[in-house]
Amino acid sequence: MVQSGESTAERLGFKISDGKSASKKSGSTLAHRIVDCCKSRNYPLRTGTGEINIVAVEGMNVNGSFNNDQANLWNDEIAILVFENGTPKLKCCYLGTTEPGRTVTQNPYRGTTGAARLDTGHHQDLWQVGLHRGYEALAQNSNAARLVRDRNKNYSRDDKVTVETGRGINLHTTKTTGWRGSAGGGLSKIGLPAVS
Repeated sequence: MVQSGESTAERLGFKISDGKSASKKSGSTLAHRIVDCCKSRNYPLRTGTGEINIVAVEGMNVNGSFNNDQANLWNDEIAILVFENGTPKLKCCYLGTTEPGRTVTQNPYRGTTGAARLDTGHHQDLWQVGLHRGYEALAQNSNAARLVRDRNKNYSRDDKVTVETGRGINLHTTKTTGWRGSAGGGLSKIGLPAVS
């Protein structure tokens, strides 16, 4: 799930008062609001026992408050959403980034037209357990990804959407030692619902 800006807060039932903090609608958990947001966009969610959804909300802190989504910072929530007896739960919430940093944005890889940014919206079976620079991660491999290339280097999704395979659009840590433990937990494919 990828979503950004003040409209994110409005769509998820938050009211932004100062651009940095958010107050929640009463009686609704963050997991419920994310599910409602996905449903309003017809994004399928995996709700069966043992099934997981990876969701990301740009510009959201792990406590559900919003930030200004400044470029080149880890300021996005990335979470594991599951359903237990029909109730949505966020199992893990991490502060990460859904966007390429300054180095790649300003100096895109050779043979590309700009840094790759995942397009907003739902991404079915984007990743599977694989390797990123030699350590276990969730890897794109041959799966297709909807991307927006940042041709003008402005850190925005304002260019044409392309579908590309084998580009290394991976979910990974920045630590050279890789994840602590297993990235896959026995899962071969994981869906990524994304919200715009």
